[in-house]
Amino acid sequence: MPATFGVTTIPAVFTVPTGCVVKKLTDKESIETVKYRSAVGITIRNIPKKLKMREVTIDMVGIAPLSLVAAGDFSDGVLKVVRVRNQETNDDVPASTATLKAYSTFTQPEE
Repeated sequence: MPATFGVTTIPAVFTVPTGCVVKKLTDKESIETVKYRSAVGITIRNIPKKLKMREVTIDMVGIAPLSLVAAGDFSDGVLKVVRVRNQETNDDVPASTATLKAYSTFTQPEE
C-alpha cells in the first residue's frame, strides 16, 4: 500500500499510482438549484435540480500517469477520474492532482 500521510478515506475506485504519495483529499457534494424570484427580485423558492454531484480531489507528491483518466459514460453514483494535472518545477518536488466525479439522481423529499 502506498504512503498516504494520514489520509485514510481514499475511494475504492482510485488506486494511488506507483511513486506517488497522497498528501490531501477533498470530498465535496453539491446540488444545483433553480431560483424563482418575484417581480422585485426577491427569491421566493429554491428548487433543486435532478442531479447530485460528488467531486473528490486528491493531491499527491509525485507524477501520476494521464492514463488514470477513463473514457466512457458515467454510471449513476460511481466515481470516475475525469482530470489529472501534473506540475514540475526546478525548485520543488513534482506534484499531481487527480479529480474524480460522480453524478447521481436526486429525489426531492415529499413536502
